[in-house]
Amino acid sequence: MNTLLPLTNTRREPSVIDRMTHDIVNQLSVISLCCCELRSSFAEELESDQLLEFKRIETAVQAAAEMLQQLKAIIRVDSAGLS
Repeated sequence: MNTLLPLTNTRREPSVIDRMTHDIVNQLSVISLCCCELRSSFAEELESDQLLEFKRIETAVQAAAEMLQQLKAIIRVDSAGLS
């Protein structure tokens, strides 16, 4: 008797956390890309302090995305411990 499961059941479905973090990181990427585009577009018209503010936003957005990924990993470890 063959007791193998169909291949469709072996694929892991993304969790709610995976989907939400993916969507949030996507939105953060949009913000970062827009800042980069604005900084490039107005580089000749803005003062260095103003250009630096765009760079600070890009850096903060990148840090937020990294922290979100770390949080996701912590949640996975904690939820695995509950299983």
